[in-house]
Amino acid sequence: MTQVLACLMAGLACTATHAQDLSGSVSMASNHKWRGYKLAAQPVLQPELSVQAGRFGASAWMSLALGERATTVARDEIELTLRYDPPAPRGVRTTVGTMVYVYPDQPAFSAGEHVTAEVFAATALDVALHPRLALYYDFLLGNGLYADASAAHTLSTPLAAITLKGALGYDAGQRGVAPTFTHARLAASTALALRRVTLTPFAAHGWGLRPGGLPGWTFGVTARY
Repeated sequence: MTQVLACLMAGLACTATHAQDLSGSVSMASNHKWRGYKLAAQPVLQPELSVQAGRFGASAWMSLALGERATTVARDEIELTLRYDPPAPRGVRTTVGTMVYVYPDQPAFSAGEHVTAEVFAATALDVALHPRLALYYDFLLGNGLYADASAAHTLSTPLAAITLKGALGYDAGQRGVAPTFTHARLAASTALALRRVTLTPFAAHGWGLRPGGLPGWTFGVTARY
């Protein structure tokens, strides 16, 4: 896994020769949840490297489950994203692209069983609450549509600005499951600028809306550079 990630990150860094923007981040979180599923109950380390060149962008992200690696390595995940930000009216931000999900340390790994991909389109409005709607279509293993809606508001306080964000997910039948709302999530974060690094501690509470889903907290911090 480490060698795979190093190659991916090196490849992205090489593409930055003509890029306008190269950025990275590392997050530490108490667990890893995704679309109503708890993919890792233990703490996770999540590095990301992004390149932006004009309206085009690419990123590599991974989630590395910590703890006893003999039992947690199967929960590791890599996401590769290519995106394009087309021209849009003033106050509207639109992104389209594709994402590839890789689970390289699954038992008996094979690309056909542990790699899937989605195309996506997302639109956000620069108005009160900054509403955003994203649609994802998995054309390999998932073979279905997923929707994610969110809104955010920033509160100014004497000490720091606090961003509150709410999100709601809906699975329209990926992987053959019955259509259902997957989760609701409320999160709070604040950004602390420290020279070239910005630290963003966050806390989120999620409600699993899939059958058998349970509520729970996630705490963590992200360092961006």
